[in-house]
Amino acid sequence: MLARKFNLRGAVPQGITSQLFAIGNGDLVTRETYEFDQLIVSASGRTRPWTLCITAAADDSPEACNAFGNIYGDGLRCRTDYLRILKGEPGGDEFQRKIARNEVFYFSDGNLDLLVQAIDQYGIADHLREAYTRGAIFGGVGAGAAILGLLGFSGSTTSASGIGVADVNIGCIVEDTNFSATSATAAFKDKSSVPGFVLGHMTALNVKGDEFRVLSGQAGGEAHVIVKGQDSVVASSVEYAPLSSLASTKAKQRV
Repeated sequence: MLARKFNLRGAVPQGITSQLFAIGNGDLVTRETYEFDQLIVSASGRTRPWTLCITAAADDSPEACNAFGNIYGDGLRCRTDYLRILKGEPGGDEFQRKIARNEVFYFSDGNLDLLVQAIDQYGIADHLREAYTRGAIFGGVGAGAAILGLLGFSGSTTSASGIGVADVNIGCIVEDTNFSATSATAAFKDKSSVPGFVLGHMTALNVKGDEFRVLSGQAGGEAHVIVKGQDSVVASSVEYAPLSSLASTKAKQRV
């Protein structure tokens, strides 16, 4: 179990430090990702943080909203709010107000292209980046994870521009999908100097400042990392490592 393995249950940080938690694939509804969700909330440094769910990737479906409310509201005791870009009441001032007052941001899984279009249409990417800069915690799964990087893909290796809260690229592959280093390298070629993390089922990337770690709910979990066109693997670890180390031989080169 993640919380027991990482010895983080009940350990609430003092103050807020911006962090990114990108979960490659997993089910929020069945609590499969629950221990990742616990880490996201714990990182806020608040007992009951204001938590905003962005459900555009799921076409703002009631199911996505209900799942978030059940887990983050009822389960994790957060104060929950929703940014329903597509089916709510569109308005820049209202969107900005919600973004400004929340401490944790969660992006639901679904269609990455739909999510990108919604964020672009209402021009909220800058406000989201500002929230991260002031110390907010960002988490997401699948398409909701891929949007957090500079470039991202989810379910396929056709990349889209993300909001770029951290200088990484994030690719998420669905369960039982064969990984292709060639296609992932092509997806991230325009940002080849930026580490591109490719995350599988129940594998997550946690970025804190200029450091990162890979977390996994499965034994032997690892992430593929594309750096300057080269594919390496990084094993899951409780310890953080500098993002700059990925350009060295510390990453295990894949042959």
